[in-house]
Amino acid sequence: MIVHEPLALLAADRARARELRDPWASLCVLSTHDAGTPQARVLVLRDISQRLAVFINATSPKQAQLGASSEVAVLTYLASVGVQYRMMAGVERIPDVVVQSSWRERPRIPKVMDHLYARHARQSTVVASPADLQSLFDDVAAGLSDDPDAPVEAIGYFLAPREIERLELAADRLHRRERFTVRGKQWRLETLVP
Repeated sequence: MIVHEPLALLAADRARARELRDPWASLCVLSTHDAGTPQARVLVLRDISQRLAVFINATSPKQAQLGASSEVAVLTYLASVGVQYRMMAGVERIPDVVVQSSWRERPRIPKVMDHLYARHARQSTVVASPADLQSLFDDVAAGLSDDPDAPVEAIGYFLAPREIERLELAADRLHRRERFTVRGKQWRLETLVP
């Protein structure tokens, strides 16, 4: 399959990985900076209206990093299809109405956690023990309806790639490495030595 639009290629590779039940098919590693110190974490990478997006909680330390960044690094590795994507992307807040709609599709535990962050303990704060965390969770879960609204702390960011490197690994031929860079709305393709 020849695709010269890298986001379409990424979508096709992720679809193949999902068919193969690759546990990383819906995940990415997001890298930011915190006062010059690199930070990386695994997040769910969502597709919304043909755009990439991540959803977070405003109480998370990564919110300050994303809010202060004009650019982040994103990595996806799809082991089942032997493909890696490295992306440099701009960030843009997702409108609240889109966040609210998408939030409703989340599983119950992350919904409860978003409310726990808002009411009791900001994300990444220290608690006395796993039992204390479970108790907080149980208290919040007991007070939520089966279909709660998203708290205002539930937010998201669109990721707009400017540069995408795709590495396709192979055992029986040369690896294939390509770099896509965008200029305006046009993608430029270059072949790189793997």
